[in-house]
Amino acid sequence: MIHYEKWNTLDADSLLDVGNPEVFGGIRVVRGRGKIVLPDGRCEPMDYARTFGYDRLWFALNSPHVWAWFNAVREEERFKAYLVRAKALLDGT
Repeated sequence: MIHYEKWNTLDADSLLDVGNPEVFGGIRVVRGRGKIVLPDGRCEPMDYARTFGYDRLWFALNSPHVWAWFNAVREEERFKAYLVRAKALLDGT
């Protein structure tokens, strides 16, 4: 959840490191543009909307059958607070 909230505060066109350059080749994601920047400066399209989409977070927290490991904590206040935060992200508030 924290990562989704941080992602939501970044400006469009922010260049974001994706992690270990030995694993990811030193690419950077261009926030809000659907593209990556390669180490040599070239840009390539990349559809990462499903990776960073809030709908996936909401689905993961809300689906009692697919994500059954959350079932044991669904009635806890902390989990309910996460649902409220996830819904706010999904709604853009």
